[in-house]
Amino acid sequence: DMFVGVNFGDFGKLQLGRYKSNQAWVTKTTDVFDDFGCLAQSNDDSRNSGRIDYEFSRAGFDAKIGYVTAVDSFKIVGNDANEFNGVKFKSVAIDHAFSLATGYTFDNVAFGPLSLRAGYEQIVGQEGDDLKAKSVVKAETGFEDFDKTSAYSLGASWGSDVGFYTGLSFENKKYQFNNDIDDVKTQALEFVVGYGFDFGLSLVAGYNQVKIKDCFTNDDDKVEDVTLKYLPVYANYKLNPNFNIWTEARFNLTADADLRQAGLKYEKAGDATTDGTYFSVGARYTF
Repeated sequence: DMFVGVNFGDFGKLQLGRYKSNQAWVTKTTDVFDDFGCLAQSNDDSRNSGRIDYEFSRAGFDAKIGYVTAVDSFKIVGNDANEFNGVKFKSVAIDHAFSLATGYTFDNVAFGPLSLRAGYEQIVGQEGDDLKAKSVVKAETGFEDFDKTSAYSLGASWGSDVGFYTGLSFENKKYQFNNDIDDVKTQALEFVVGYGFDFGLSLVAGYNQVKIKDCFTNDDDKVEDVTLKYLPVYANYKLNPNFNIWTEARFNLTADADLRQAGLKYEKAGDATTDGTYFSVGARYTF
């Protein structure tokens, strides 16, 4: 993140720079992993420049308003969901974008705080003859004729770092184009549940599902949906307030037919979009 801002205290905060959309706050309820979680989040995980945001928080209520100025290279597909059928979705030239997010947290609830969140985001592409040169994508994706995306997201969490915790996030997104390519729709669902022990150990398991609607065509030229499913598991041990270690894995639950349809089973899609099982260990010290 790179930004500057002004904190007005009780009257909110204004911020400008390069960072994630406020939609990331909506779906942060399931962002509790270090490596392989949050695979289903597609529109809120990328850091982009040109952002202007205002946020207000008081008595459990949160409100966030965001705007993005014209950017020639704007990432519209974030996290690991950036390649399908061997084609990378990288960035596009946008004219502007805006987003809204709001939520309320109930503190006096058994097992910890209960937070409910919602958001909306729209990204509008640039027009003109130079659009293809500005859009850093392969020509066959159709993203050089990007029109706009619109998405709404929902998030909920219950609990805290110590004791019981569960989180849920949902995202519905639509990509629209100026040429004859059909619109692409995605629906993403994430769920996590975990428990944090008071001696520093946390155990978490989750479920990620991304449904890509009307995106892939089979041999009979029939448009089909594809559903990708993953199961992340995570263990983190905090030795002290500054030092923690973790191990994590993610298992692919996607049906073979969907893997073949998406072209992921036999091509190196990179990142976390293939059908393999991933495992990692790590350590972090915060000064």
